[in-house]
Amino acid sequence: MAATRRGIVTAGTAIWLGAALPARAQARWQAATPWVDGNSQTRNLRQFIDEARLAGGEGLDIRLHAAGALLTSGEMLQGLQTGQVQLGELLLAVEAALDPMLELDSLPFVARSLEEARRLAAVTRPLIEQRLRREGLTLLYMAPWPPPGLFSGFAVNALEDLRGTRMRTMTPTAARLANLAGALSASVEPEEGPPSSAGPLATTMFASASIGVDVRAWSFARFYMPLDIAFPKDAVCAQSRAWEALPAQHRAAMLQAAAAAEERAWALASSERPAAQAVLASHGITLHAPSPRLLAELEQLGQTMLAEWRARAGEAGARVLGELRPG
Repeated sequence: MAATRRGIVTAGTAIWLGAALPARAQARWQAATPWVDGNSQTRNLRQFIDEARLAGGEGLDIRLHAAGALLTSGEMLQGLQTGQVQLGELLLAVEAALDPMLELDSLPFVARSLEEARRLAAVTRPLIEQRLRREGLTLLYMAPWPPPGLFSGFAVNALEDLRGTRMRTMTPTAARLANLAGALSASVEPEEGPPSSAGPLATTMFASASIGVDVRAWSFARFYMPLDIAFPKDAVCAQSRAWEALPAQHRAAMLQAAAAAEERAWALASSERPAAQAVLASHGITLHAPSPRLLAELEQLGQTMLAEWRARAGEAGARVLGELRPG
């Protein structure tokens, strides 16, 4: 009986002590990106997660799923809203149907340099944050891409050379550009690799050199023409419900890491292009400058797309463009 009583007392003491000790909060988040592991956006996101975990201390666990393994680009918004993931990376232009502000950075010649792209990001950020909040998301940081160029299986000197070709497109904006250029849009997800030999071959694509490396563009293209005509951005977002449930310590750590990640992203947008172009060249892709005629035609195409955007964006769009280009 004595042994039994000691056992009961010991168990009771353990129960009492366990009740007296505060429970250690553990936030277990799933994170997703459509980009492959070697991509600069994914590397930056992974570093952001590592820094947030380190600064937040114990209790913050975030697992990253890259290359569309958990959610594709087209599934990311819904996956965040439904809580399938608590952290995700959106290519903003993919969600252009939600709000015209999400695609402005992808329109040709709205920004012609990284400096102009940063000014555009600052002007549109409050509106993008507001739109994302309405979708149940909290914006943590935005990450620009290097400017896109034109991949092609043949030499292109004018837009008429693209007429009738199949063009790989990842966003509605890119699909509209293909349409105006006379090409046939072949919609793909960012995580998709080279085109399947089972279907019609897409031999053209407007994309950054980095994306060209990701999709092994040398499997369908022989030429790459760098073009500083747009600086599209990704948005790394948290599901707002999950974000608000985090302890203040974890939120502060993530905001600190997010500010550093955004600065890194702008630096990467500048530095990544030469290295990616070198990889393309090593696989036999010829890099060449655009002809004056093609640049002029792309400028006209950009004006058409901007006029269409103005019609959709209304007064808010006029205000943004006024702030971007005062006078």
